[in-house]
Amino acid sequence: MAQKIILSCSRSLFSEHLVEALQKEPFSLSLVPAELLAAEDAKAVISAYVANENADLLVNTLAYSIGDAPERRAALVELSELLAQVAMELNIPIVQLSSHEVFGGENLTVYREDDHPSPLTALGQALWDAERKVELQCEQYIVYRLSWLICHHGDSVFTRLLDLMLDKDKIAVSAERRASPTFIDDACRVLVAMIKQIFSGAQNWGIYHYASSDPCDEKEFAEYLSDIVSSLGHQTGQLTDDSSDVQYPSAVLGCISTRDDFGIQQRSWRLRLESRVKAYIDSREVS
Repeated sequence: MAQKIILSCSRSLFSEHLVEALQKEPFSLSLVPAELLAAEDAKAVISAYVANENADLLVNTLAYSIGDAPERRAALVELSELLAQVAMELNIPIVQLSSHEVFGGENLTVYREDDHPSPLTALGQALWDAERKVELQCEQYIVYRLSWLICHHGDSVFTRLLDLMLDKDKIAVSAERRASPTFIDDACRVLVAMIKQIFSGAQNWGIYHYASSDPCDEKEFAEYLSDIVSSLGHQTGQLTDDSSDVQYPSAVLGCISTRDDFGIQQRSWRLRLESRVKAYIDSREVS
C-alpha cells in the first residue's frame, strides 16, 4: 500500500509545487479541508480526519500562506501546535515548513541549522514560535527552513525584479542584502527526497536547511537577470544602488545537516535561469 501524506494547506505557490512533485511519486496524497482548519473544534475534527485517512506523514505548509496580517500569524502558531499534537497522538512524523526569517538578530553571514534564532520581524517571530510548538510536542519532526524562494510565476524577488526591468523602471538594489535564491521546484525536490528516506526508515529528525549552492547579493542577482533580459533582445530598467540605511539580515543558509544526514546536493540558481526568464517574459506578453 502506498504511504499516505497529508498537507495542511494548498493555498500557496509552494504547496502547489509540492503537490505536483509528490504526485510524481508512488504516494497517496490528501489536503486538509480548509473548513476543518477554521472549525471551532479544529483539533478534534482534524485528528479524526487524519486518522480516518490512515496518514503516514503530516506536512505543514502554512508558513507560506499566512501573509502579513497579525491574525494570520497568530493562526500559524496556533494551527502548528494543533497539527503537532495530532501528529504526536497518532504517532506519525510531521514536517514543518519555515524560513530564514527566524534569523537576523545575530547579524551572521551564514546561518547554520544549530544557530539560535533571533528574529527581527513579526513574521520571523511567528515562524519561530510555530517551530518551537512542533519541537515541544513531537519527537519525529523535521523543521525545513528555506532561503529566498523564487519562481517564474507568482510573487518573488525574481518576478518583481523582472517586472521592474521590463517596465523600464529604475530599480534600487542592495549589495548588502544577501541570500541563496532557491527555485521552489528545487526546494520541493529536496523535501520529496527527504520524505522518501524517512519512509525507508531514516531516523533523521530536527532542523534542516535548504538553499541554493550559490549565495549572492540582491545587486548581483539583479545584474545577472538584466544581462539575460538584454541578451533576449529586451531593453531593461536602470539598476541603482539602494541608498537606504536599512540593515538587511543575511538570508544565506548553511545546509550541512541536510547534506550529511540525507546526502542532499545543493543546486545553483543559475541552472536553467535563462529558460525561466524567457518563460516569464513570454507569459507577460501573452497576458
